[in-house]
Amino acid sequence: QVLANLGGNALKFTKTGSVEVLALAPAGPAPGERLLRIEVQDTGIGIQPEALSRLFQEFVQADATISRDYGGTGLGLALCRRLMTQMGGRIGASSTPGQGSLFWFELPLAWARAADTADAAGR
Repeated sequence: QVLANLGGNALKFTKTGSVEVLALAPAGPAPGERLLRIEVQDTGIGIQPEALSRLFQEFVQADATISRDYGGTGLGLALCRRLMTQMGGRIGASSTPGQGSLFWFELPLAWARAADTADAAGR
């Protein structure tokens, strides 16, 4: 759901240029822990710095003209933040007006050992 929302936003706000999605698995904060990090980078309209801190709040859009020009209610990113929090993850963004935005989320992963997966499969 979160990836679909971030990807949809990137496509909506990028009339020309590109949208890229990257999946990473960096080391987590605890020993042996990994994170799933998904990044959605676009070359769209970008976001003003003062609007970035409010983006993940309900009914907030970066610019009052956005709902008129692009549609939307300002709930999508707030829901993404809520989902990430409920799953123990984080979400964030960075942007340069006129050059594009990078939205990302991270979720902790529990890696299964080969013996654990064999036991779970009943082998």
